[in-house]
Amino acid sequence: MNMMFDKYMQDIKQNNKSSKIFKHFLDHKRPEYLERFSAPEWVRDFIATMTDRYYNEEIKDYMLPWRG
Repeated sequence: MNMMFDKYMQDIKQNNKSSKIFKHFLDHKRPEYLERFSAPEWVRDFIATMTDRYYNEEIKDYMLPWRG
């Protein structure tokens, strides 16, 4: 899990709007949530909402980007 946590933290730091943490999570959050919690907490919450299948697909996409 640390690998994906670090990846999403990097995406936030680089403001990578094409990342799924933005497209599937942060872009749909209210400003109050974004103000109240920190980036590590956003990543924690995003990973916590993932199904096993979604997480496994993310790992594959990250580790094997040429497969798609």
